Amino acid sequence: ALPILRSTGEAGGGYPLGSLQQQAMGLKQIVNEALLYMNSKSPKKIAKWAATSNLSLVSRAGTDINAYYDRSGLKFFYFPDNIRHRTVYAADSRTVVSHEFGHALLDTLRPDLWNVVSDEVWAYHESFGDMTAILNNIQYPALIDLALAENSGDLTKSNKVTKLAVDMGIGLYNVTGGTNGELSTCLR
Repeated sequence: ALPILRSTGEAGGGYPLGSLQQQAMGLKQIVNEALLYMNSKSPKKIAKWAATSNLSLVSRAGTDINAYYDRSGLKFFYFPDNIRHRTVYAADSRTVVSHEFGHALLDTLRPDLWNVVSDEVWAYHESFGDMTAILNNIQYPALIDLALAENSGDLTKSNKVTKLAVDMGIGLYNVTGGTNGELSTCLR
């Protein structure tokens, strides 16, 4: 049996794109797909979460340019992008959601790493999240086709698969103007 997921605002399907209910269902769907995929590849099957019996998924945790895993759940924030005149929701990004799920997955596989105070372990957690996002993205042949077409088949160049959290990154760049080294095309 897979561990339990509970998405705040979830109320079934059929809600308008961008509504809280649609985001909650989309968030749960992305996490569930990532869980099923990663569980199929892991030698240690994921039957429960590291520190909670029910992983909470919150698609609108508040206004901030952030998303995080905190052992009780995955929290996704939103912020205004005044240049594009829209709100950016971290929960709408498959790569952001898969990345944060990667933290929960690593914590489940190696809970001993959670409280380690070490730049290397923190970097490993971030890398694991990014790799989880990329692995989950390459499940989709249409996305692979787009990445191949983007650079005439040269996957050594940056492409739709390697650019993580494009919408959130553009929004962050628009908020900061790139003053902290943010990229104008993606988060990472």
